[in-house]
Amino acid sequence: MNAERRQTLIVDYGAEILGEFWLTNSMYVKMPVEDVKRYAQEQQHHYILLHPGYEEGGVWGSQDPSVARQAIGSDWLYNAQSSLNNTHECIAVIDTGVRKTHTLFNSPNRINRTVDCIYGGPSCTDTTVNPTLYDSDDDCLSHGTAVASVISANSNDGDSLHGISTACINSYKVFQTIHSSGSSTCTTYLNSAWVVTAIQAALANGDRIINLSLYTNCLNQSLCDVTHAVDAAYDLGAIIFVASGNDATQGQQKAPAHSSKVLTIGAVDLLNLTHTSSYQASGPTSDGRIKPELQAPSGLYTAYNGCGGEGNWCPLNNNGTNNGFWTIDGTSISTPIVTGAAYMLKKQLISYGVANPEPGLIYSWILTLTNGLQITNTTGAGLLSLGWRQCTFMWATLSANQYIENNFAIDSSSDSYGSKRMDVVVWWPEASTQTIRNQVSLKLKSPQNVVLAQANTPQQVWRKITYVQAGNTRIPSGTYVIHIDVGTLQPSASNVRLLLTACTRPE
Repeated sequence: MNAERRQTLIVDYGAEILGEFWLTNSMYVKMPVEDVKRYAQEQQHHYILLHPGYEEGGVWGSQDPSVARQAIGSDWLYNAQSSLNNTHECIAVIDTGVRKTHTLFNSPNRINRTVDCIYGGPSCTDTTVNPTLYDSDDDCLSHGTAVASVISANSNDGDSLHGISTACINSYKVFQTIHSSGSSTCTTYLNSAWVVTAIQAALANGDRIINLSLYTNCLNQSLCDVTHAVDAAYDLGAIIFVASGNDATQGQQKAPAHSSKVLTIGAVDLLNLTHTSSYQASGPTSDGRIKPELQAPSGLYTAYNGCGGEGNWCPLNNNGTNNGFWTIDGTSISTPIVTGAAYMLKKQLISYGVANPEPGLIYSWILTLTNGLQITNTTGAGLLSLGWRQCTFMWATLSANQYIENNFAIDSSSDSYGSKRMDVVVWWPEASTQTIRNQVSLKLKSPQNVVLAQANTPQQVWRKITYVQAGNTRIPSGTYVIHIDVGTLQPSASNVRLLLTACTRPE
């Protein structure tokens, strides 16, 4: 925001500037209510988001991570990548902080940095802003410790408890710990401005994989500051995974889960993988898009901060144990399963020679690797399932009324598992504020040029085809053709970026 407008806010409307965000070209201000109303009337070309109330989510469940890893079939990839050193990228966990001294994060080390985005200024690292209150530790909820553990806990307490990946973690604390002196209890508070600060700080630090196991109370896609922030983060090369929410609502997806540039993750019961967890918030979004895009298991036995449970105060140098465990449930816990998997898939793409994979290509591959046969606002594309035999990838930029085809050569004789299924996904980026969506259709043709399947659902930013060979037999060898048609584009767009993945799979 330019200097003149900044001065107008201060002088004419009595605003106190609390924060400025280059990522969303916005400010976080404290202003008298009457002046807010006057500003809204006089400056109608600006968006105003009133400070939301208390924001949080989470419920509890059971089972250890090895069961979840088996459910999504991730251990083979975890083991296969032990020799891959093509990335030292860390995952940004924007949450309640992390208990970095926990045994599952040390020897080998998993935590790269822990910062406070409430009292640490724009960089989240400036301890001089409020040296008394600066606190990057997970000293109340234990939520961030559990999330980080699901992503990349080590095997110090046995292989059954190690995380999905071996990624390093950069922790950005955005839940303020509220604790009265002399009390053994605590509460937390989330301000969406702190989340935007954390996203900015993560991007400035070079983080390009972001886990947001949180949601705010903002519903309007055009007004939500966190939604604008994650959209902008995608444009800067970040892949972002967001919890669907735990309030069991339908058609009321909150920020940032409703963003069109993130993958929103729902939850299934770890002990019954066909059962969607009763607390899961589901779509559609206000403009009709499918949410969540996919699901992962929840209800895991994993690390916690050793404070005796949620709401018990124990700072890092106090009475917390470094070997504490608990069971935790919610879309907050299914989300880091997908985040950890995405880290491995990105490493795999780099090993295939894709030097800097676009976020949308990772999204399309993840959506290809799901087990659903239908796409709904409860299950999305289904449960994440990390098994594939042959894959092809393509990216291209097309204008309106153009098409492109990609040949996918299948050699069944080299597939000892006998793939019986092919999944094809095309994904493209669009702003969450758009009300008119680009029209893109997808077809799969046989080697004999027969259309096997097609997808053309309106108001989406991705299409998926699942083709299962008749008679439960393996897919015949030959060159299959994937055909993408671009129809009309939203009025301000001159072209659309298409990211395609197709894979054969054994199930």
